[in-house]
Amino acid sequence: MGLFAVITGDDLGLPTELSGTAIVPIDSDANGEDNVAWNNETTTVTVQVDYSDAFAAFAESFYLIALDLVPIDTGYLLSSISSSSDDWSMTAEADAYYAQYV
Repeated sequence: MGLFAVITGDDLGLPTELSGTAIVPIDSDANGEDNVAWNNETTTVTVQVDYSDAFAAFAESFYLIALDLVPIDTGYLLSSISSSSDDWSMTAEADAYYAQYV
């Protein structure tokens, strides 16, 4: 098997969460009325970052470029190219035994 690439969020130095401060609105009416007030105090906000769509798009792009660049004789190498991704990594490979030489 010829492995093209394995790229992870660690390789790219991606953060798993982002933090910051913000002034947030609060509901000042306990009856459920839409009365929003600003408390003028900053609150720390932490957001989890999801990279699954980005890694999926990168894996798809890598796959399409590999298909475009591979020389075609019998088509076996072309048919053995694949890519996959999850929320933190992308893998691209070709199962043809001679893929690493091409």
